[in-house]
Amino acid sequence: MRLSCARRWFAELRHAENLLSVSRIPLAGAFIVAARSTYASLAILAMAGLTDILDGWFARRSGRVSGTGAIIDGIADKCFAFCVLGTLVVRGTASPVQALMLAVRELGEMPLALHMIAKRKRHPIAIETYRANPLGKVATCIEFVTIVLLILQHPASGPCVALTAALGAIAAVSYWTRALRCPSAPHSDAPAPALSRSHSR
Repeated sequence: MRLSCARRWFAELRHAENLLSVSRIPLAGAFIVAARSTYASLAILAMAGLTDILDGWFARRSGRVSGTGAIIDGIADKCFAFCVLGTLVVRGTASPVQALMLAVRELGEMPLALHMIAKRKRHPIAIETYRANPLGKVATCIEFVTIVLLILQHPASGPCVALTAALGAIAAVSYWTRALRCPSAPHSDAPAPALSRSHSR
């Protein structure tokens, strides 16, 4: 059973949308190395943002929306976010308090991600559980903008940090609420029907 699960994960990693998601992990390492250069940092952030858009687009276009893909996407997102925030603190671009505020959503969703992974081992989960909601997308966009403002040392970065924390907390609560209410499904890793091709990305 475990071997079969591992094979399915490796098989899904070959798909374009999941390769795009995984690419954010080496991009996180590149951000750490390039942190001294403002332009390089912004370029890496732009590339990461682009992969975050394209992975969902490929998943919807190919009809390969799946729970496994959503989990890969979430893990890559959090790895990138924590590396970026840690680097900003080390470089003095953001204070530890600001970094914690920016990480509110990631910290709130991390236990949920672990909960969903454990739950999938027992029984399938409805694909709706993995889908992003508009609030989550807005929170992600505001977080990216805030990080850019911090790198540029823009005066608006302070208020944006507070806004990101508030939206992140609300988004995390909304995901928890939906996950706890969403019923199980017989085929959580099957491609979504053509009329409902969405992704958590």
